[in-house]
Amino acid sequence: MDSKSKNAIIWTAIERFSVQGVQFVLGLVIARILSPDDYGLVAMLGIFTAVAQSFVDSGFGSALIQKRDRTDVDYTTVFFFNLLVSILCYLILCFSAGAIARFYEQPELVLITRVVGINLIVNACSLVQRTKLTVELRYSLIAKITLVATLIAGVSGLVMAYRGWGVWTLVFQVLILNVITMVLMSLFSGWRPKLIFSMESFRSLFAFGSKLLVGGLMHTIYVNLYSLVIGKRFEATELGLFNRSYSLASIFPINMTGIMERTFYPIGCGFQDDNERLRVYFIKNIRLASLVIFPVMLIFAVLARPVVIIILSEKWADLALYLPILCIAYMWDVIMRLNWNILSIKGRTDLALKSEVIKKVVSVIILFATMPFGLTVMCYGLVLYSLLDIWIITRFTARLGVVTCSEEARNVAPFLVAALIAVIPAFFIDRIVTNDYWTVLFGTLSASLVYVALLLLFRNDETIALFGKLKNRLKP
Repeated sequence: MDSKSKNAIIWTAIERFSVQGVQFVLGLVIARILSPDDYGLVAMLGIFTAVAQSFVDSGFGSALIQKRDRTDVDYTTVFFFNLLVSILCYLILCFSAGAIARFYEQPELVLITRVVGINLIVNACSLVQRTKLTVELRYSLIAKITLVATLIAGVSGLVMAYRGWGVWTLVFQVLILNVITMVLMSLFSGWRPKLIFSMESFRSLFAFGSKLLVGGLMHTIYVNLYSLVIGKRFEATELGLFNRSYSLASIFPINMTGIMERTFYPIGCGFQDDNERLRVYFIKNIRLASLVIFPVMLIFAVLARPVVIIILSEKWADLALYLPILCIAYMWDVIMRLNWNILSIKGRTDLALKSEVIKKVVSVIILFATMPFGLTVMCYGLVLYSLLDIWIITRFTARLGVVTCSEEARNVAPFLVAALIAVIPAFFIDRIVTNDYWTVLFGTLSASLVYVALLLLFRNDETIALFGKLKNRLKP
């Protein structure tokens, strides 16, 4: 891996973990002030805003990254298309606000919908700038911009929460974040749109991006469909609990996925015609993902109850009913997304779309089959879907001749087995130790030590290399 690629990975990691660290800490403080109802109200709009945002991007960002001979005309064409679609989507949301409020029987959603929808236009104005920086691997600039915007928005949200703004704290915090990001991206990216729109460029990019749009749209609907169903069938409090459980369970997988995708996709596109190099690069990435994601998510699942009480207080204790299950469901997300990226890298968006159609049909069947049995069973349904999701997507990547399903399984299985054995001491500590702080401390330490010991015992290459680097750094 060259120095530019390594630099990209480092800065992507810095951006993700610094930004999410700030968001996580400030978000915990805000959650202690607000109620589950406040989070439930905002979550009710998730499917509508997420679907609209999918149309705004329309897969053009990925199309620009994948295209080798991209020009400034391509960037400008995408910019104006995104902007036009964002305005149309915002108008649709405004006119639909009353119907959305009546659907959920929450009158306050009318104004909330119209304010939240402004984010669509704001985001459209910075999508191309972010894509261009990604193509150029200028992740240090992206990291700095995102961190500054997150700090300002987070502190603003904290002030609003203390002043009793309630649900509007969540609404304006996101809007402030997106506005500041847009302004900074426009100022420092060095790119400005020209008054050009090329139909030829549009058709070329749309031919690739449209399939990603449909596939991404189905995934977006699926992810937010649970909030729609829960918000309609249950109380806002239960939706708020589910939404916060999802946020906590997915925060690490989403960031891990973001770090790896942002570098894996553009770097992988560089040798899209060399299956052997792509296979080696892919295997290294799924092994690294498995090394980190499995122990973190399983430890979190086992220690969910004391962790929730410590960071969010007893008010959110019911999160422990759903959080462990969702941790198991979402720990497979990174590997699934890397497989999906292989299809895009190879230009087989037709297979990417076909896989999404199959997976989402399965997901909807599981959702409606588990819905009558309550929220807990619906969460177990998500675990079942995540396993089927992996099984289906690996069948499609295997067809490209890059990597086989059995090869993937052989490379991730040792990390899964080691993580499952490692959390056994933490499981018993959670049931023996009564102090929540000591439970988390001893549970995490014991699981981590057992996990590292197992990997060293079986001479795992990544672990040995890591300890070798640490040993060299500690030498006088």
